[in-house]
Amino acid sequence: MLGGVRRWACVLITSLAVTPEAYAQGTTERVALVIGAGAYQNGDSLPGVAEGARALADGLEEAGFHVFRSIDQDVGSMITTVDAFYDALSEASLALFYFGGHSVQYDHINYLLPVDVDLSDEMDLQTQTLRLDDVLDSIDSRVPVRLAILDAGRDSPFAQRMAQSLGMLSPLVRRGLAEIEPRANTFIIYSTQPDTRAIAGGEGPSPFTDALVAYLSEPGLELRGLMTRVRRHVYQATRGEQLPWEMSALLVDVYLVPELPGQQQDSAAEVRQHMDNRPLPTVEAEAELVFWQSVEAWGRREDYEAYMDAYASGRFTALARERVAALAAAPESEPEAVPAAAAAPREVELALWNSAESYGTADAYETYLNVFPAGQFADQARIRLEAIDAENEAIARQERQDEAMARAGEIPSVALQWALRGLGFYTSRVDGAFGPQTQAAVRAFQETIGAGLTGELTPEQRVRLIEMAAEDGQPESQTTLGIMYASGIGYPADPAAARHWFEEAAGQGFEPAQANLERMEE
Repeated sequence: MLGGVRRWACVLITSLAVTPEAYAQGTTERVALVIGAGAYQNGDSLPGVAEGARALADGLEEAGFHVFRSIDQDVGSMITTVDAFYDALSEASLALFYFGGHSVQYDHINYLLPVDVDLSDEMDLQTQTLRLDDVLDSIDSRVPVRLAILDAGRDSPFAQRMAQSLGMLSPLVRRGLAEIEPRANTFIIYSTQPDTRAIAGGEGPSPFTDALVAYLSEPGLELRGLMTRVRRHVYQATRGEQLPWEMSALLVDVYLVPELPGQQQDSAAEVRQHMDNRPLPTVEAEAELVFWQSVEAWGRREDYEAYMDAYASGRFTALARERVAALAAAPESEPEAVPAAAAAPREVELALWNSAESYGTADAYETYLNVFPAGQFADQARIRLEAIDAENEAIARQERQDEAMARAGEIPSVALQWALRGLGFYTSRVDGAFGPQTQAAVRAFQETIGAGLTGELTPEQRVRLIEMAAEDGQPESQTTLGIMYASGIGYPADPAAARHWFEEAAGQGFEPAQANLERMEE
């Protein structure tokens, strides 16, 4: 154990500004719901969960949060507490939801289990549990900034019994928690990666909650930097068996204890205004932020100097100089013992790669490659870029096709009649007038291609009609198809295809096709 469970107090706030009077009076509207379920009546108990949840709730109250507690409550009492929490969110600028206990993932939906749960089928999930999606949806509709912390996903007899009772549907019960895509300004923290098992923690708090509590009280540490420290400690404490995870869609910085000017919280109305007006960060700015957070997580002089080398005029350069000066003035101490392979640059690289994966854009992967051209994930980044390029090209190709098809109405009626005549559907005079005989010919064509007999051609049918007649050897339609390729009508512009069809028609002595070939030579 890291030993931080009984001795911390934290303030969960955003980086936006609040008046000193509002802060002193506790009017920053921070509301938390802390659920700890450990004393299970019908399955394996988790004795350390209640201890960790109480420590979390105590610290939040000391920091001025309005805290709702649900410690070892049955399902009815838990729902009552949750409803009271919802009622308190109307003026909140930040809501924190914490759950520690057993959970079940069924059909990619996460269910949180109260202590009196006794699952045997799907109906029990609906009536005896708390569905995580419902909680997040309710918070999302009320509060501008949301934080969910989930210390769940342990192996439990409840999931095993569910799987046994479902028979052929048992694969729907999966281990761990399902991944959730957060909405804007939501940060979801998992004690371990999605779909993997979390470690329970024995008689004390779990390794995740223990590490989380130990770091929450550090001033000036932005939430994502805090998670880097928590993740490193849990990974080391569990010898690589557990890796805390996060899903972030935050549009603001979140500090758990403020240290710098401006690291304070707005009122709910001010936060909402910032959400509407604050510009989204660029990939380059996010890369700098990830770099800085990793440097802060290690807190070593050489790491701050590396940041200053990379960002001589960066957002945190002045603070980095202060950190270096403070470290130079401090007495020598034994460095923290970390594995040799866990050097700071590797931690920075991992953080930047995770950021690139989160964005999933070409700019994000190119930013990673600019910093680590021969890095651990360089090959993967290049593969991602190739896939993005291929996807973008496919999208662009489809857009060009759609634009060309939208011009199919420009195909003259006379050309359509020539095509119908060439295919044997129309025997009357070609005059461009779509009367009853032409409409009957269109219906005969539509029957041949298996389309509805409307007597009116869709854009796709107009193009297909000309194409079929051209392939059947009719020079008028071959010339029309060449004009379509040359002009980008029905198909994206393709001079080579246009030349092919003009040559086919000209080879039959069709003079208009020869004239078009000559124009292409000019």
